[in-house]
Amino acid sequence: MSTKIEKIVEFKISRYDPEGRKSYVSTYKVPIHNGTTVLDSLLYIKDNLDETLTFRHSCRMGICGSCAVNINGQPMLACYTQVLQLNADSLVIEPIANLPVIKDLVVDIQPFFDQYKKTTNVLIKPEEEFKKADEFVQLPAELKKFWDLTLCIKCSICYSACPAAIDEKFLGPESLTANYRFVADSRDQGCPGRLKPMADNIWLCTQCNSCTLFCPKLLSCANAIVDDHGLLVEAGALPKTVIDVYDLRNQEVARTMVQVFNKLGVDFATLGAEEWCCGDHMLRLGEKGLFEELAKHNIEMFRKFDSNKIVTLSPHCYNTFRNDKPYADEKLSVQHYTQFLAEAVRQGKIKPAKPVNRKVAYHDPCFLGKRNEVYDAPRQVLQAIPGLRLVEMRRTKQSSFCCGGGAGRVWTEDAQPEKRPCVNRVREALDLGVDTVAVACPYCVTTLEDAVKVLDVENKIAVKDVLELLKDSL
Repeated sequence: MSTKIEKIVEFKISRYDPEGRKSYVSTYKVPIHNGTTVLDSLLYIKDNLDETLTFRHSCRMGICGSCAVNINGQPMLACYTQVLQLNADSLVIEPIANLPVIKDLVVDIQPFFDQYKKTTNVLIKPEEEFKKADEFVQLPAELKKFWDLTLCIKCSICYSACPAAIDEKFLGPESLTANYRFVADSRDQGCPGRLKPMADNIWLCTQCNSCTLFCPKLLSCANAIVDDHGLLVEAGALPKTVIDVYDLRNQEVARTMVQVFNKLGVDFATLGAEEWCCGDHMLRLGEKGLFEELAKHNIEMFRKFDSNKIVTLSPHCYNTFRNDKPYADEKLSVQHYTQFLAEAVRQGKIKPAKPVNRKVAYHDPCFLGKRNEVYDAPRQVLQAIPGLRLVEMRRTKQSSFCCGGGAGRVWTEDAQPEKRPCVNRVREALDLGVDTVAVACPYCVTTLEDAVKVLDVENKIAVKDVLELLKDSL
């Protein structure tokens, strides 16, 4: 580490005194050198400024996983994270979420391990197999199928980032990923038994991708859970609760987009009856055969009409057309509607004129933000509307909290209201004192509106699609 002080960074650290049951924030100024990690900074504070500061650490090499904390709203390993790379003059350090705080930055990780223990994390084979002298041979190609999933260090970052983990029934991303690691192991013979612990709770996963996004070892947890879904579908263990969700408001949003196209003189068409579902939810639910059938049909239609660009209303369609095979192989030119509108606003083709006097918090849809890093376009559209005051959610952009509608959960929701991510999210918006939550996803409209009704706050806050707010200003 360099001896030259590059800058002084302010650390605002959440504290908790278990004896007095008191929560408070302590602020410290820390000299930062090239190579200084967040853990180095915490050690500096403890050694030089405040010996009462309590945090957990051990190996300092990203192996033990004990030093996980929230840094500016994102869960990270303190020993892995270099302060200068965060490019910030002030850092907010908090304990990771979804686990009880013992003291300051130390959380009780026992609930995480209790969930982990509900799955069998050793090879399962008939007893007579272990009595044989032969080795359990495995080819390199077979090892490759699950090797990356063995790199988990049990840091609990995925669990802390998971919106479904607010319901203690959910096993959590790490447990489900570990379960699939053994299912994918060619030496294992315990698949039927491995399905039982997850059959009644895995459908709470929303495929928001937070687990994969924040994993310090880059495990594809979300993909492993989709594979778990597929195994359950093959076994006939489908979600027990399926509800009818059909929101006429989303049709109005589509009509508004047509009006915008006409106003701009865009040469466009819809596929009408030839347009089948993109298949996103079928894929995430594990029904891969149906997804492939839908994708094949839609690709044929795209080729038939020779479209130059596809504009989607749903982030789920946008993500699937861009990233999921076989769509991804077609290299389709796809835009989410907020990207199209932001471009039109920048070029002066759309000029919102009527004031919309609302205090608005924008909710980042997971499949637009976390999966595709589209954060600015929706905000640019909202900022162009006169009279609209845009504020940020406490959990925003990459740290946004899922509405709970992804991976088919909008249809399979069976959690108690207080355990639903959408209810948690609306409460966050209410704490901000906004009168409107702006969204850019039809599923977010449905789930967040449902949460507003559950909380009986329809007279305090409204859920509006970005297009609805823009329409009011045109």
